[in-house]
Amino acid sequence: MKYRADIDGLRALAILSILLFHLGFSFLPGGYVGVDLFFVISGYLISKIIYKEINNHSFSLLQFYERRARRILPALLSVMFVTAIAAYIVFFPTQLVEFARSALASLLFSANIYFYSTLNYFSPSANETLLLHLWSLGIEEQFYIFFPLLALLFAKKSYRALFVFLLCGLLFSLFASQWVLSFNPPAAFYLLPFRAFELLFGCIIAFEHLPAVSKKLSLIFSVLGVVLIGIALFKLTSTSAFPGFAAVLPCLGSALIVFAGSQGNYSFIHKMFSLRPLVATGKISYSLYLVHWPVIIVANTLYPDAQGFGFKCSLLVLCFVLATLNYYLVERYFRYAKTSYSAKKYLSNSIFALCAVALIPTVMIYNQGFPNRLDDRVNKAASYLNYSAKKLYHYGSCFLEYDQDPRQIDLYSCLPKDSENTVIIWGDSHAVHLYPGLHESLAKEGYDLGALTSSACPPIKDFELEVRPYCKIFNTLALDIILKVKPKILIMTAYWPSTPQNMELLDKTIQLIAKQNIQILLLGQSPVYTESVPTLVVKRIKAGNPIVSSADIMQTEYLIHTESIMKKMFANRSDVKYISVLNSVCPNKVCPMVSADETPLHFDVAHLTEAGSKLFAKKLTPEILKSYG
Repeated sequence: MKYRADIDGLRALAILSILLFHLGFSFLPGGYVGVDLFFVISGYLISKIIYKEINNHSFSLLQFYERRARRILPALLSVMFVTAIAAYIVFFPTQLVEFARSALASLLFSANIYFYSTLNYFSPSANETLLLHLWSLGIEEQFYIFFPLLALLFAKKSYRALFVFLLCGLLFSLFASQWVLSFNPPAAFYLLPFRAFELLFGCIIAFEHLPAVSKKLSLIFSVLGVVLIGIALFKLTSTSAFPGFAAVLPCLGSALIVFAGSQGNYSFIHKMFSLRPLVATGKISYSLYLVHWPVIIVANTLYPDAQGFGFKCSLLVLCFVLATLNYYLVERYFRYAKTSYSAKKYLSNSIFALCAVALIPTVMIYNQGFPNRLDDRVNKAASYLNYSAKKLYHYGSCFLEYDQDPRQIDLYSCLPKDSENTVIIWGDSHAVHLYPGLHESLAKEGYDLGALTSSACPPIKDFELEVRPYCKIFNTLALDIILKVKPKILIMTAYWPSTPQNMELLDKTIQLIAKQNIQILLLGQSPVYTESVPTLVVKRIKAGNPIVSSADIMQTEYLIHTESIMKKMFANRSDVKYISVLNSVCPNKVCPMVSADETPLHFDVAHLTEAGSKLFAKKLTPEILKSYG
């Protein structure tokens, strides 16, 4: 296949968008769509080769997989090896075990499936997941396994059958992605069936029997493609519902550019993408993608406070240096090296290399992350990075997951039966994390606490969040139950969305409930940190500093803003009693981070451990009883 410099230039746009987005440059809020550009390019290049070889009756699955192994594995394994060393040096035992598990999944071409199954609402944040970026490689690898077989099957019937298959597959995957996005966003994001349409965009434009277009139309396609990609880069954000229909912007845009160039009508757009700096960047884009995320994570782990422009630029340069070394010393060498090995022999050697590298994470898991590297205090704090709150929070029953339809759950099951002193706590995860402690402390005072809580769903009537499709339904059902049960006290709390519109909706919700003579207790925002608390505790232990909060490690701007708005709106009212959680738990604006025996009170940036829930309840219960007891 004839080399096209403009495709390497488009690769450069893709990787630079990803890099700038992951480095935190805010001017490119949709930089993550660079991955989607890669998907289209990969689909185009792979299928172009497959179609040609099928047409020439020279296609061989073994040779195809050998070429893929040469292209993917050497660079991946070298980066994996170096990353494992870095993880051993900078990660805590529990983090090292999680890294090792994700490494094994990546080596088995299933990183996307692993992260889909493990990265849930209470998982370690992305900033502690060293190989998270390999999810996209998992999708491509799975596509490479299945697509050649299907293409061969349909092409044997007719090229028309192949084209119909490609088009139907694209449309089915696209609409399935949009549908699944409405109730299970992680599945739409991570899993091949809901991402396949992006690669199929490339497969369709590589189809040899498409009609030719004029030079003028090629120019229009190219310009339109750039516009669509630009809209995606600058208008989409990390909160946009994605992929689904939104992914059509970058995918169609890149497909138009690549297709126009395939007609031989090179416009100024293609000449721009063919500029030497862009082409050079495109050539190392795979190595650059492999190294960039580990570099960012390790750097942020070692220097969490260094987030300035100069630091980001230094990381950008470091990524380019490491990627260039990996490209010339490993990726290009193995890709183009002439060997006497047959395809079968090369694949056998590749499997052996995969197994050899897999020994490293296997040993890490077997030795439980080598805890003897660290002292007992550090190990205890670090162990809470892997804390599971599912049982504590009654996950799936009293606390609903984002994809659970509340109409299918018995919401009464988490409420007291036939109690004259019923108290209900209503809200999201910031409500349920208080439930274990308050349940115990209020029981000692003769009250029975029940819970109506759902993931990322604050107790606000008519509150809507695109990625939480069941939230409005849950709140409607919860409100009906509250008005029917009429608890002695209703506690409302959440990770408060403090926009004027949401605060107005909260006010209306309170007024509606208060009309039924239900005593309402509104709890303000709980502490929220910039990093997971176990990580912060470890850093303070190592530095010999007191294990308490300070303004620089908390989301101070959000906390001050939210506290100010809620006090102004809800303090000193007769229909609701407002309690500032920050004032109750954090005297003199200093929040405790551990219990007396140095057990972390939070397992991530906000959510409470059992020890944290009990300590917060101990502080809040007197305030609750003073208000309504």
